Amino acid sequence: MIDGLRRTALRANRWLGDSEASSAIRGRLLHPYRRLRFHSFGRGALLDRPIWLAGVHKIAIGDGTVLLPNCWLSTSSATWHRPGAALLIGNNVTVNPHCSFSVASSVIVEDEVSIGSYSMMVDSLHRLDGPTNSIARNPSTSVPIRVGRGTRIGERVAVLRGSTIGRECIIGTNSVVQGKVPDYSIVTGNPARIVGTTRSS
Repeated sequence: MIDGLRRTALRANRWLGDSEASSAIRGRLLHPYRRLRFHSFGRGALLDRPIWLAGVHKIAIGDGTVLLPNCWLSTSSATWHRPGAALLIGNNVTVNPHCSFSVASSVIVEDEVSIGSYSMMVDSLHRLDGPTNSIARNPSTSVPIRVGRGTRIGERVAVLRGSTIGRECIIGTNSVVQGKVPDYSIVTGNPARIVGTTRSS
């Protein structure tokens, strides 16, 4: 009896010391709760220890999608009266730690996208010519963001309002994207510029 308890305790300690296993356990326990709160929360999806959640009833997470710790997901009250999800993250998307999504209009991340750590998507900007001296208190303008299927976004990338990134693109580390990125493009820099293609010649 005692030996059996010891073996069980050792097995549990090995699991709890493994980050992937611990995340999987937490994810399974929290999955029913997430399905109740979110606009939709897919089969096998995992949202592990987010640092901030706001307006989750307007957030849709697809099947098999994984968001690793310390991510920030926020939809503003401006989106709450509109039908459908304001932040839509598709199937089998990987979002690495410390990423942020701030949505005042619409952000759509299509299936099979990978997003590197410390990246951000922000679809709004506060006006500089507003009625107050505080930029944060001035009205904001927002334009939707869309990221195409199979795109790979490197670490510390900023995707700004009005950006449309095509399918199967690569966005280099530390890039700032604002505007249209055609399908199969490799882009890098601030502002991001096309430097190649993901299609072999």
